[in-house]
Amino acid sequence: MLYDNRKVKLNDGRSATLVLPNWFGFKHKKVAEKFEGDLEYMASLSIKGWVYAVYKAHKPNLQKGHKDFVLMWVETASGNPKTFIAGMAAAEMDEHRYQNGRLCRSCNEIVYSVDVHDYRHCSCETVMIDGGKDYTRCSQEGESVRIDFLTKEITV
Repeated sequence: MLYDNRKVKLNDGRSATLVLPNWFGFKHKKVAEKFEGDLEYMASLSIKGWVYAVYKAHKPNLQKGHKDFVLMWVETASGNPKTFIAGMAAAEMDEHRYQNGRLCRSCNEIVYSVDVHDYRHCSCETVMIDGGKDYTRCSQEGESVRIDFLTKEITV
């Protein structure tokens, strides 16, 4: 799996690295170039039981019916991978914007679990988390954080 790491500021002033799993391996710059709306990759998130790569459209073309967020995923059930795209309004995305994570004090990374049975650990393997939004199983090491993917605010 690919990872897209992002430097972030915590609400207490500290800095850390947010480890973002790139669930489908999309090349985010190419996705942004291919679609109009000035897209920015937010994260891989579980929404209504499915994992999506979520992009924020900073300039959605409302006249064409575009939404505030673009959701992309790959379906492989047929053995022939196909990419699918859907849109989601900001009001609808609001309920999916938060995710629990763990901050490792040793390597200063924040990890989060995207989905059920999605076990993640930091690079030094001190901190782990599992369960996505369905349940949280995590190590006692580190600190709990709440990630807001829309505002990029990390609360300790």
